[in-house]
This record gives sequence, C-alpha cells and structure tokens, in this order.
Amino acid sequence: MLAPNATEPLIAAGESQTTEFKSSGRWNPHTNQYDPKLGHILVKTVCGFLNAEGGILLIGVEDDGHVVGIEGDLTTLGTKPNADGYELFLRQLLDDSLSAPTAPTVRIRFPQVAGQAICQVSVAASGRPIFAKPAKGGPGASDFWVRVGNATKQLHGDDLIKYQEEHWG
Repeated sequence: MLAPNATEPLIAAGESQTTEFKSSGRWNPHTNQYDPKLGHILVKTVCGFLNAEGGILLIGVEDDGHVVGIEGDLTTLGTKPNADGYELFLRQLLDDSLSAPTAPTVRIRFPQVAGQAICQVSVAASGRPIFAKPAKGGPGASDFWVRVGNATKQLHGDDLIKYQEEHWG
C-alpha cells in the first residue's frame, strides 16, 4: 500500500502497466451529467489489473496527469455525496460486475492531491481469472480484460486460453 505522500510521484510518473488514470467514474464533464457508461470503464480497468500483476487506478486524474478531483462524481451520489458514499458505489459496482468478490483484492482510499480529493483504487493480482459483465449487462460475466503496457485489452478465444495457461498455469 502506498504511503499518503506517494500519490503525487505516482501521478508524475504517468500511466503504465500498473498505473491508470481516469478523470471520472460517474460525472461526464462533456455532457455535464451522470453517465453510467463511465462505471463500466472502471470495471474493465480493475478487471485488467486483477488479471495481470495488479495496479493502481486513480480516479479524478486526467490522462496527462492533471488532477481534477472527484467532486463531480460526488454530486451524483444522492444522499451520501462523500468519500464513504463513493466507496460504497465503487464496491457495489465491482461486486455486481465481476465474477469474484473484490473485498480481498481491492483497497480504496481518498488522498488529497493539489487541493483535490481523488480516489485511489489499489488492486492486487488475482490468483485466478476474473471476468466482467459486458457493458450492456446481460447474464453472467464473460468479458476477459488484461493490462498490457499502459492499456487495458480484451482477450478472446485462443489468445484468452494462451494467456490463462501462461499466467495461471
């Protein structure tokens, strides 16, 4: 787990195999409204980290490292527009969308960076394959995501089987 003062150097180092930035998880700054599609992007990223070597997702940080905070996201949380409500939203989203509970593998904290609260999601590598529900919902969890370099990539068919054999075999 990172020390509280370790977040700024992590942002300065930029995105990588084990670090991903997302400006928001709920509030779309382009449409100025709640956007449920943003939550699925968080799910894919966490799934990718679980299926690779783990990593840290920083919500409230743009791709270029500019800190925007999670204030917009908090305004969409109804009766709990605070860090506690945000963690509840995120844990429920992950538990509803992934094929395994994330409580043992995901830690959530809210450091202050540049005067803004951000959400830091620390993800440990999973000991087995984890699948995510498709973006449009539907029964079961069937999408397999993995972190490759500084991107999250979906694997299918032979690539999926080969990756699983090499990673967990």
